[in-house]
Amino acid sequence: MLGMFTFIAWRQAPAQPLDGGRPLLVVIKADDLTDEKRGIHPGWQRFVDFIVSRQMKAGIGIISRSLEGDKPAYFDWIRKLHASGSFEFWNHGYDHKRWTDNTGTPKWEFAGTSEDEQKLHLEKSAALARDKLGITFRTFGAPFNQTDDATARLLAADPDCKVWLYGEPGKTPPAIFIALRPKGIVLEPTALKPDFAAFEKSFRKISPAPPPYLVLQGHPSFWGDSEFAEFVRIIDFLTAQGAEFITPEELAARSSQARSSP
Repeated sequence: MLGMFTFIAWRQAPAQPLDGGRPLLVVIKADDLTDEKRGIHPGWQRFVDFIVSRQMKAGIGIISRSLEGDKPAYFDWIRKLHASGSFEFWNHGYDHKRWTDNTGTPKWEFAGTSEDEQKLHLEKSAALARDKLGITFRTFGAPFNQTDDATARLLAADPDCKVWLYGEPGKTPPAIFIALRPKGIVLEPTALKPDFAAFEKSFRKISPAPPPYLVLQGHPSFWGDSEFAEFVRIIDFLTAQGAEFITPEELAARSSQARSSP
């Protein structure tokens, strides 16, 4: 057991294709990991315990400012999860800020800010992950999914970046896989709240011709018991459809293999 929550372990059945072809690949894009200044948030512990118990995989976006200072318990927790192979930790920005400037213009960490500012935040995040965790970020997902042309140029110039979650197609070299936001199907249709009924309804609309993959965004530290129960129902439903849960970097590799197959 990894933490205070326990789940009955089960073995996921081999993924069965929905349409006679390849199985539906699913990435759980779990956003906004920080240390909360009080250790590991219970919502995060419950989430990772569940993923492990189901023998799934997921991607966790770190707000990299949380890696500053001396936090051995937090760092060890991340390192152990990373080493398990069940989790990919990815760059979710340095400070995750948004604001309005003195002209009333909205700005985000990676949209509306200078290229130098964005470069500094990318470099600080990469250095913290490398120095504190021994991890090289291969995947990037912007806070609030807000980016601009400067972000695209910087990611294109980063030799470590292999995946851009909810990125902008056509603005980066082919070496970077753009994991698109699914159209019409979301984990949290209301901000920060998984909703099984809404998810099932939207999935049924696409199931006759499902996309090759789904990248589903969620925020485990904001889920209470009822929200987490809705998340579990969604996972159970997708599992029954033969979905295979993988990391962002694995999605890029599998998608590349599929494109190269005859």
